[in-house]
Amino acid sequence: MLLYLYYISFPLTQYYFIMDFLWGYQEAKLKPYLKMAVQRLQITNSKKGNSVKFQKRDIAKLLEDGKEEKARIKVEHVIREDFSMESNEIIELLCELLHERVRHMSSQKECPLDLVECVSTLIWCADRVDIAELAEVKKQLLYKFGKAFGEEAVGNMRGKVNERLMAKLSVIPPSAHLVVSYLQEIAKEYKVDWVATDIGVNDLTSAVPTRKWRMRLHWFHICPIHIIFKWCVI
Repeated sequence: MLLYLYYISFPLTQYYFIMDFLWGYQEAKLKPYLKMAVQRLQITNSKKGNSVKFQKRDIAKLLEDGKEEKARIKVEHVIREDFSMESNEIIELLCELLHERVRHMSSQKECPLDLVECVSTLIWCADRVDIAELAEVKKQLLYKFGKAFGEEAVGNMRGKVNERLMAKLSVIPPSAHLVVSYLQEIAKEYKVDWVATDIGVNDLTSAVPTRKWRMRLHWFHICPIHIIFKWCVI
């Protein structure tokens, strides 16, 4: 009874802070993890940047030697690394934003509207990037806003996750146009005399049915099966 009266005498924001503390959320833990995540992201990007430089040099050598197919395969990894570095920069900005606004967030029962995208995105990306500190950030945010909020963020059910970050972390392979653009930039940077060829175009066109076979596919849907079989064999 005394404990209940003690809670009532507190302002509402302090009441929420005490309840969050009892259930696991601690602002004192969240802020250092956000700071450490920023530092980890910067270190990771520095390492990736150095690695990409060496890879581009190898690709330029392949282009110079006429090994274009191998260069195209290798440049896809460079593109993915570039996307990874761009996504890390976005996450870094979100961590810095939340670090500055964490006191305001902690004083609210629900996630502030101006932080919904930031919080949702950090929860969404925690399991998609190899940054251990983000897992702890996610854990604290789930303590604060609950499992239901976390599930909505992970599934992007409200569409609040940063769209640019989702595109950069997509598993869809880069387009042929982007691959050629990267190769052209690498050739220009390392002064390699290279002109793009039409590798892969013949494979794509051969996969498209000819007019003759399009007609056969059309008749397949309207003719009896024994007539189709006889016609195709002929």
